[in-house]
Amino acid sequence: MYAFYDFETTGANTAFDQPLQFAAILTDEKFNELETVNIRCRLMPHILPSPWAMHVTGITPETLMDKELPTLFEFGAEIQHLVKRWSPSVWTGYNSISFDELVMRQLFYQNLQPDIYATQSYGNTRLDILNIVYATFAFEQEALTWPSKDTGGFTFKLDKIAPENGFNEHDAHDALGDVRATIFIAKLIQNRCPELWENCVACSNKSFVNSLIEKSSPLSMVFRFGQAPPKQYDVISAGRSWSDGNKVAVIDLNELDDVEQLNDLSSDAVSEMFKKSPKIIRTFRTNSSPILRIQKNPSAAHTFKSEAVAKSPDLREKIADYITSEYKTEDSPDEIELKIYDNFSSETDKNILERLRSLTWPERKVEIAKLSDPRFRKLGTRALLLEAPSLLTI
Repeated sequence: MYAFYDFETTGANTAFDQPLQFAAILTDEKFNELETVNIRCRLMPHILPSPWAMHVTGITPETLMDKELPTLFEFGAEIQHLVKRWSPSVWTGYNSISFDELVMRQLFYQNLQPDIYATQSYGNTRLDILNIVYATFAFEQEALTWPSKDTGGFTFKLDKIAPENGFNEHDAHDALGDVRATIFIAKLIQNRCPELWENCVACSNKSFVNSLIEKSSPLSMVFRFGQAPPKQYDVISAGRSWSDGNKVAVIDLNELDDVEQLNDLSSDAVSEMFKKSPKIIRTFRTNSSPILRIQKNPSAAHTFKSEAVAKSPDLREKIADYITSEYKTEDSPDEIELKIYDNFSSETDKNILERLRSLTWPERKVEIAKLSDPRFRKLGTRALLLEAPSLLTI
């Protein structure tokens, strides 16, 4: 099953803005709708909405302050319950991995939900239709009509690409309207490029991605950098971070020239391969639905270069050292919102957070005091201030 979803928010900062609307449609593999959800919540008093975001979404001040709407805490609890109820599914959006997924994690974290990674738990995987649109542009460009920007070049925004390809019911910047537009584009690609679609869906599972990498065969990948159009790159896997198994490096076979001395390259020379323009080495994350596939008929040159990289363990170790060193441990930020990835929750704390769902606020106050993680105790105090201020003493 696919769970298509979208958030509308008070702004673009996933840590310090808040969602105001969540819409989701559960479908079968042919995109037949099984269930639809469309919920809103009220604005929290410590959040200042962006005027531009309110203009784009059309959300009024009256709606923001409507006390008939659930609070953000209640909103987060309802969505986490939905994610679990719809599991296992492929959680799918448009630019969702870079935005909506982060909004959801912050929603769960800041509102004491037990699993901030719910769309990756319970058998769920993640899929981003924007990435598949990029792959369609790179591999099957004739399958869709590509809208142009006034300044030249192509635009891949949902509110442009959906109507350009025949979707005339798009209520843009409404969460449910964006979900229906996303389903429309997904269905077009599935019907017109079935092999590409199946490959992209398979890549939503990092085990499948790892299986491709481990073959040490020439791969085709799609990347987009800045405002440039998406592009196919011919690559070979070349190392994995020692500390983060999801971070992988690939070498651009078209930019790799001298392959005779790969095993003898110094660490400085490897570092320069990352910095050279165009880059010889790039990185990606195996758990972020990358678009890659085995080259069907690799050239003799690509095969030769791939074999040379596979036979150069010292090179791969130096690359692993470099991408591991890119992540430097720094002091934790002061803002509680930015501490989201400081630590994983202990099982004891997770059990307490799970119990909070069914308790009254006086009972929640008692349980919050038992949490061992200072982040959750602080967030719990904020929740009490927002939801049940009479329980706090000055």
